[in-house]
Amino acid sequence: MKLSCSKTLSFLLLIFIALSFGSLNNGALASQAVFNELSNEAIEHYKKGRYKNAEAKFLEAIEEAGKSTAKDDNLYVGLTNLAGMYKMQSKFALAEPVYKRAMLIQQRDFGPDDLKVAVATDNYCDILMRREKYKDAEEYYRKNLALRQKKLPADDSDIGKNMVNLAEALEEQKSYGEAVALYRKGIPILQEKLGPNDLYVARALNNFGTLYKKQGQMEQAEPLYLRSMAIYEAKSVNQPNIAMVAANLAEVYRKMKKYEDAEGMFKRSILLREKALDPRHISIAYVLEDYSAMLKEMGRVEEATAMDERINNIKLLYNEADAKPVTKDGKLITKDSKK
Repeated sequence: MKLSCSKTLSFLLLIFIALSFGSLNNGALASQAVFNELSNEAIEHYKKGRYKNAEAKFLEAIEEAGKSTAKDDNLYVGLTNLAGMYKMQSKFALAEPVYKRAMLIQQRDFGPDDLKVAVATDNYCDILMRREKYKDAEEYYRKNLALRQKKLPADDSDIGKNMVNLAEALEEQKSYGEAVALYRKGIPILQEKLGPNDLYVARALNNFGTLYKKQGQMEQAEPLYLRSMAIYEAKSVNQPNIAMVAANLAEVYRKMKKYEDAEGMFKRSILLREKALDPRHISIAYVLEDYSAMLKEMGRVEEATAMDERINNIKLLYNEADAKPVTKDGKLITKDSKK
């Protein structure tokens, strides 16, 4: 189970920026004021759960920004706000073209070699990863890395993040050798620049551990997961991502035949998910499946059978028509965060 290439957040990701009025003429000032008002209204609707109203206001703000022929950030900001709302709702198919349009606008306004384009491209890549378009994401991440290595110091944290993101795209395509090399380069940069206890470091360590787990290298995976968990635990014992790392460690210990340790981690992961989510949430069923399989290996068939009944009940309640809040590899672990 992996954490997303995006920051794992449980709050609104909208990036509304109140732009300066200083150099605008009267007509532009009026348009700017309208754009700001519409964007603020949209964000307030979103915070109160009025998503249709928020969408309508974001679209109005984008329409207002599109009236200007000047090179300003309004259209980019408006599009990114709308796409960010779609992403927070797991409406990735809707977010993808909006993020792409925002990226192309930055390319048009600043040229392909501007670091602002790299930021917009990262947003687009995140959606490509969520939609399992790994080859496309790889291509853009490579371009971003080349740009950042050209423009930034070799140990800049954005280069470290880019390396980790590219590693994740390659890992999904089973290009494990290059992915390992990128993790080994990127993680030390993040530890040095962001600090050894930064949440981005925790995410990278977890995902590096998952790469080793996929290859059956449990001894290499275990210390990475333990370090990741320690970082999350230092932030909060109920930090949702602890549930993800615990499930990963459970699988590692299961493969190592350390069943007592594995069972403790399975129970911890399930308990944390039950606290953060509905007890019938589909992600809990996925952990229970692995737990049940281990119980059968241990000969505890009666317990496993009861667990299988709970799994089936959860799956019956799960609406496949929903926006796939969780996938089998744990890409989403809360209503508002991925993996």
